[in-house]
Amino acid sequence: MTKGIVMLIHKIARIALLTLILPYIIVPAAAAAPTLSLAPSTQTVPSRQSFSVNIDLANVTDLFSFEFDLAFDPTLLAAVDITEGPFLPTGGSTFFIPGTINNTTGTITGTILATADTLIGPLPGVSGSGTLATVRFQALTQGTSPLTLSNVFLLDSTLADIPVSTVPAQVQVCTPFAAFAVDKLEVEFGPRIDDVFELQSRFTLGADSDGIDLVHDPVTLALTGGTTTFVTTIPADSFKQKKRHFRFEGQLDGVSLEAKLTSLDHNTFTFKVKGEHANLTGFTNPVTLKLIIGNDCGETPVTIKFERGQEAKYSSQD
Repeated sequence: MTKGIVMLIHKIARIALLTLILPYIIVPAAAAAPTLSLAPSTQTVPSRQSFSVNIDLANVTDLFSFEFDLAFDPTLLAAVDITEGPFLPTGGSTFFIPGTINNTTGTITGTILATADTLIGPLPGVSGSGTLATVRFQALTQGTSPLTLSNVFLLDSTLADIPVSTVPAQVQVCTPFAAFAVDKLEVEFGPRIDDVFELQSRFTLGADSDGIDLVHDPVTLALTGGTTTFVTTIPADSFKQKKRHFRFEGQLDGVSLEAKLTSLDHNTFTFKVKGEHANLTGFTNPVTLKLIIGNDCGETPVTIKFERGQEAKYSSQD
């Protein structure tokens, strides 16, 4: 048998072997690309109130330094300050540059360096997920402002670029109620996450409000206590009007809701809602009740008496 034929037979044998074992070779999954996002991604804030937004990085390996610009709507928001987050300093000493706030153009950037941070010295970078920086804003007037990251650069400890994707956010600025009171908020805890709640409240629109249009405005009701939040949003165009009354009946995310808003005068309203098949377990005092109607909002603390299997009454805290 010639040498060429022998080599051909070996080649065919290797191809046959690879064909047999290839389906059983496990190829490691590609690591998820780092993501830079603003948290929370959406939030509603009363006008003239300050609030914070975190710039969070997820799934990074060997982060040594970073840089970014941030843009917002300066007619709705004013940036107050930006501070270093706790993530990069876990790797050692750092040098943080907050960047320059410009509330005329609605940017946080710089002529030479934007918001930036770096480890100092021959250190390995940090890996994992965490907060790079925190921006504090002041809400000015009602509307919705996008928050957008740009000119983002991440470097590893060899000063090589780290690819990253960005996720924008938005902030809705609402006009706070001039007055907001809860007359009744009762909860009956049922078995197997089958709770019932009933709310009766009153509110007066703020002086800067342009009014509510419940036929077209969405309504969000939120209860927050401890680490637990129950939120339900009745979509826009869901209420039906009959004279001074606006009604909604339907099911949202498995919760059966009956809601009614009544106009007492031009600026004062009552809002009543009953929900069934809800999950209201896990709350701890104090509980905050938040109501958002279109661009108007209010919140008030309430106290819950935790009694499973029977009615538990809530009351507003003065």
